[in-house]
Amino acid sequence: MYIYLPFIKLSWFKNTIKIYFLGYFTSLLIEIIGVNSGYPFGRYYYTSLLGPRIYGVPYAIPLFGFQLFILQELQVILDCIRYHF
Repeated sequence: MYIYLPFIKLSWFKNTIKIYFLGYFTSLLIEIIGVNSGYPFGRYYYTSLLGPRIYGVPYAIPLFGFQLFILQELQVILDCIRYHF
């Protein structure tokens, strides 16, 4: 409960879902570019074992990169609590 209290006070709380979608689709776009062009990570591909794909990228893959976005957001909230911003 303590973690959610400062989250409610932040002005961008209303746009949180929009931020999550933006993060997901940004990760998806980067993965699509990477799989189809080889830039910036070199040539790679995902097998069909990971489920349905969009332009060669499974739906779940952007969620893994998106978790970093969520963890970063949580770190900002915890820093705000720690340093009383």
